[in-house]
Amino acid sequence: MSRELQLRAATAEDFAWIHELRHRVYAEELGQHAPDPTGRLRDGLDGDNVYLVVACGAARIGFVSLTPPWTGRYGLDKYLTRDELPLLTEGDVFEVRILTVEPRRRATAAAPLLMYAALRWIAARGGRRVVAMGRTELLDMYLSAGLRPSGRAVRSGAVTFEVLTGGVGELTRIAMDRHRTSVERLRSVVDWRLDVPFAPGPDGCEHGGASFTAIGTDFRTLHRRHEIVAADVLDAWFPPAPGCGRRSRRTRCGWRGRRRRPVPRDCRRRSPRPGGSRPRHSRSVPARPIWSSGRSAGG
Repeated sequence: MSRELQLRAATAEDFAWIHELRHRVYAEELGQHAPDPTGRLRDGLDGDNVYLVVACGAARIGFVSLTPPWTGRYGLDKYLTRDELPLLTEGDVFEVRILTVEPRRRATAAAPLLMYAALRWIAARGGRRVVAMGRTELLDMYLSAGLRPSGRAVRSGAVTFEVLTGGVGELTRIAMDRHRTSVERLRSVVDWRLDVPFAPGPDGCEHGGASFTAIGTDFRTLHRRHEIVAADVLDAWFPPAPGCGRRSRRTRCGWRGRRRRPVPRDCRRRSPRPGGSRPRHSRSVPARPIWSSGRSAGG
């Protein structure tokens, strides 16, 4: 069935449009930033953040930026210190920024879809709290979604933002209860191409390797395996076969062999190291590891 909208993670081909739309909206329309002769507005977090894009056919119509906690910095750091906004020092805080829609598409479902997609992406990666900057003129929209003022406001150029926050669990409950009709309407019009199901399971659990995504699918935060309780239906509570892995890998193989491995599209494309280069002596890993578990329930 043909769907009106497509929701996906951004690719390298999207960045020129993202920078151009940011310039049109935040420099030319709102006056938050000074106009740039190039007609593009780049972001200091580019490369560490994640963009989600909504498109209608071949036309891109909106995007949102997500800052994971493992980047070690947030966009809000430009405006407030950690003493002024202590919640940024907590673990598992994801930042949602730059929710932007093409002017002629602002009356469509693009903005709510991007907000909902951001919540699902964060939930799948173990996020417990969201922090966002919302323009004061749009405050009612953010409050309706369940976000609450933190007591801090920042001004950037001609624009005033309210710093908002909310628990991922509570925001999910509000989306699935208070806004269920709207969420189902979004489901009916979107070609959902993220590596997380459109909706949480009926029991609220993220089945199918969620313990792995909570730790971080790009392997930069593997130490978090000691902090995550594995409760997926396919996560085993018993040790793997004795021959699993070499002696040098035994400390991790026992943990890894009991987890159902998800295969997100964006994980396979990303570099395993922040700098983008591989160690000189590294070897490629097969696309289907020999210790991979079976399929998720439901295929």
